[in-house]
Amino acid sequence: PIDAAGKVLDAALAGIKTLQSHILAQDIAALAAKLDGTTDVTQIYSATHAFAALRADGSVVTWGDGFLGGDSSAVAALLDGTTDVRQIYSTLYAFAALRADGSVVTWGDGGTGGDSSAVAALLNGTIDVTQIFSTQYDFVALRADGSVVTWGSVAAGLLNGTTTVTQI
Repeated sequence: PIDAAGKVLDAALAGIKTLQSHILAQDIAALAAKLDGTTDVTQIYSATHAFAALRADGSVVTWGDGFLGGDSSAVAALLDGTTDVRQIYSTLYAFAALRADGSVVTWGDGGTGGDSSAVAALLNGTIDVTQIFSTQYDFVALRADGSVVTWGSVAAGLLNGTTTVTQI
């Protein structure tokens, strides 16, 4: 919003500054150190406004818009390489990491799959997840027993949990 004199109103300016500080809050020097080649990056994945780099030691480094997948600090301990991340998948604004133990870790916008807490017990590796598929707003995990687990946008018609696939 701009007033009659062409000046940005204080409330709008404060909102813009808050958003900029959130996007730029990451320590650029620390990020650069994680991506300097000391530990090779083997693959880079992208969402609309964020990136995730899979490193040779099985760890993951993220950057970009923190609201939309660029901030994985809430799950950083699960992405540190203690259990290797094998593959990363993305929706528009979220990521899902498939780990070597068959478990899945998610982060980013909850409405597009970054929050898998409702199905976390189904993604913990008790029954290995073997593959993950994604759309713009949803993730689907195929488990070793043939069951399918879905999470993401409820509006997209998800199964809201698990079902067994017998034939496609």
